[in-house]
Amino acid sequence: MKFRVYKRKILILALVVCLLLLLIWNRLHWDTREVNTRFDAALMVEEKESGTPKSSQELESLPYNNPLELRNAVYQNNLQLTVLNREKFHQQPELVLVVQVQGGTSNLRILIESLQQSPDIDRVLLIFSLEQLSHDITHLIQRVDFCQVLQIFFPYSLQLYPLEFPGQDPQDCPRDISKEEALKRRCKNADYPDSFGHYREAQFTQSKHHWAWKLHFVWDHVLVNTNYTGPVFFIEENNFLLPDFYHLSKLMTDLQKQKYPDCHILSLGSHEPAELDSDVARKVDIMGWTATKHKMGIGLSREVYNSIMQCLSAFCTYDDYNWDWTVQHISAQCLSRPLKVMVPRLARIYNIMDCGAKQCDLGTKEKNMRRVLESARRSLFPTSLSIGLSQIAVPQRPHTKNGGWGDVRDHSLCQSYSKL
Repeated sequence: MKFRVYKRKILILALVVCLLLLLIWNRLHWDTREVNTRFDAALMVEEKESGTPKSSQELESLPYNNPLELRNAVYQNNLQLTVLNREKFHQQPELVLVVQVQGGTSNLRILIESLQQSPDIDRVLLIFSLEQLSHDITHLIQRVDFCQVLQIFFPYSLQLYPLEFPGQDPQDCPRDISKEEALKRRCKNADYPDSFGHYREAQFTQSKHHWAWKLHFVWDHVLVNTNYTGPVFFIEENNFLLPDFYHLSKLMTDLQKQKYPDCHILSLGSHEPAELDSDVARKVDIMGWTATKHKMGIGLSREVYNSIMQCLSAFCTYDDYNWDWTVQHISAQCLSRPLKVMVPRLARIYNIMDCGAKQCDLGTKEKNMRRVLESARRSLFPTSLSIGLSQIAVPQRPHTKNGGWGDVRDHSLCQSYSKL
């Protein structure tokens, strides 16, 4: 008799549990559908010949003020990898250009205008890697109709994690307190100050995280099943490019393959000014890669990417919040050979913020871009390249550690990108 009662109770309990699980599944399924519907309405542009973007009203439907829903939307976008304007430009891209976008539209608009001036821009796959979702930025990008366009979103940004790691957790240690005081307060990262005794600041660590993530994501997800064999060029939203950047990149790639296979990186320009003469536009130098000179517009092949991956631990644990100084460190201390770069005497890439004014407003930026373009216009589109300086032996430059990257959570997250 007792056995029958217990059996009946067990059956009833099992039935209740099944009903609860069914209700939870339906709720989660409905939430996911709701998020996907919002995101699709805002970002998934139909691949039409006209390339017309969705209206700003549809972009408003993104859950900008809800970090959890926004994370789901970002995940869906990065999973689907919808390329805009594909129906308009049928050919396979001959160059991949990745733009790291931190936020704001004024600099990004100038960059897009400069790209549009290139006569070969229709051969480019233009990838925008965004740290911040906003309808203004997304709407500006969706209006680009001169080449294939892909939007990807850095999934560990401060916008998505405003009050928890990798954002700034309120229970993290303040930057300038001593380790002794941090241990007394028992703040989360008390054991992990940087080399200078400071604790992490999320607004500074984000850029290195974003750079490392997009390097992995572009090579191992976007391009993994394609026939693309060329370099991927990485630029930032505060750059602008001269009209022959594509033409120059092709000449440099051919020269590298034919005569300088030991040259690892292609660069569209350095920070050093060049004397404008009839021959400067066709001269390139081969030298050791230096963070202070060659970080703008670098082109990396898959082979170089794979080499950097072999030094992933050294990259992710080196106490410097700057990705470029970190690359210089692994060049000197980890790679089998220090990195060499091929760089043109006449830069094809410039920093919009280098406008020679205390207040670098939009008008000053645009005026500066036009001035640079006019001064270089007659020297562009060389028919061939010649070597100026060629360093056979590249010195291993002593590295400079800037700190800001002592937290083991940053180390672990950085190393996890290759496994995503």
